[in-house]
Amino acid sequence: MTDPLLPLLEQLAAHHLPALSAPPVALRGDGSDRQIYRFSAGNGCSWVGVTNPAQDENQAFLAMSRHFRKQGLPVPEIYAEDRQQLVYLLEDLGDQTLADWLMDLDPNVPEAAARIREVYQEALEALIQMQTKGTVGFDRSWCHAAPESNTALFQADLQYFRQRFWEAFVPDSPVTATLSEELSTLAETVGRLPRTVFVSRDFQSRNLMCHHDQLYMIDYQSGGIGAPHYDLAALLHASKAGLNEALREQLRDDYQELGARHCLIDPKHFTSELEQFVLLRRLRSLGTYGYLSAIKGKWYFLDSIPGTIRDAHRMLHERPALHQWTALRTLFEEWQNRDELQDRDWLQQQAQMITSQNPKEKP
Repeated sequence: MTDPLLPLLEQLAAHHLPALSAPPVALRGDGSDRQIYRFSAGNGCSWVGVTNPAQDENQAFLAMSRHFRKQGLPVPEIYAEDRQQLVYLLEDLGDQTLADWLMDLDPNVPEAAARIREVYQEALEALIQMQTKGTVGFDRSWCHAAPESNTALFQADLQYFRQRFWEAFVPDSPVTATLSEELSTLAETVGRLPRTVFVSRDFQSRNLMCHHDQLYMIDYQSGGIGAPHYDLAALLHASKAGLNEALREQLRDDYQELGARHCLIDPKHFTSELEQFVLLRRLRSLGTYGYLSAIKGKWYFLDSIPGTIRDAHRMLHERPALHQWTALRTLFEEWQNRDELQDRDWLQQQAQMITSQNPKEKP
């Protein structure tokens, strides 16, 4: 598909970059509508260019990046943008995400587990920086999405799960009154916690770049002010986290120590509060995978569905703080035992059927 904004980006590059050695190379994007390119010069220097018709999203990313950079956070430097802020140039952080780095490491091997924990501790330090330094002077007017992660936003997250995954992929599992009530109560439970820090809402291994032996944060433009638990839940329980339970618990404790030191959390209630956010995040992730696969045609997101169902099922059965969600536990018990929800081919057939039934929602 031709990118209508690419000529505008090339004009911006011609004005702000030195002589280039080749045309821009398209890079693999993410779940958004952004198109990402690499510009290279003959001396080995390179830059990244981005096009995105969503002007408000671009404005949020540019403003937040400059603020975080000023506060000393590890984020890419912004070099230039066009007058309408539809295209921009930024620092090239390479191709390796933390998720990529983790692929060849087995967390059940002690030597590998030690390396994984060390790198994740760097990620926790970056998260603490974002929640402390990044929050100072943060202007909510920069937010293009919800400026606060509150009960209404969490209810929307769970509605997204219902609409994009549950009702789309498993329509024969009825949404009972009890299940609806539990979802509403879950949103209210996490929504009651104090909203005191910047929350990126997608702080996870796919959005941490490994560059020159340092982790850099990206993809925070949908963030706002919220509770510190949310981003930690995203980091430790993402589908590409590359962690086992022992490492998750160690890293949770590492964060708890850091968070308490910075007066971000109440250590007495932190673990039980965090587990509610993990459940919320896992449910919303299923909605995300359903939407990006069936509506956006990004089939590789289907690969994360079986593991997410298993993870939610395990948590609902094993975590005492989640035992109150009896209807959800029963639902995930049913889904865990359905062979088709563990079958990649069946999931893709279902996604293709959803696509054909929603012709107005084009990728």
